[in-house]
Amino acid sequence: MGTLNFNVAKFSGIDGPSIQNNLMTTLHEVTHGLGFTKTNFQNFIDENGNKRKDPVISFTAANG
Repeated sequence: MGTLNFNVAKFSGIDGPSIQNNLMTTLHEVTHGLGFTKTNFQNFIDENGNKRKDPVISFTAANG
C-alpha cells in the first residue's frame, strides 16, 4: 500500500516538458509503491521459481 501526495505549489508548470517531467516523476514514485526498489531485486524470481542473479534482462535507451 502506498500514498502519493502532490504539492501543487512545487509543480514546474503547464507546458509540455514540465507536464512530462511531473508525469515521469509520478510514475517513478508509483513503481516504488508497487514494490520495485533496489533492495527488492534479490527477491525477484524467474519463470522457473529461481531467484534471479541479475535483475536486468535487457536494456534499451529511451532515445534509441
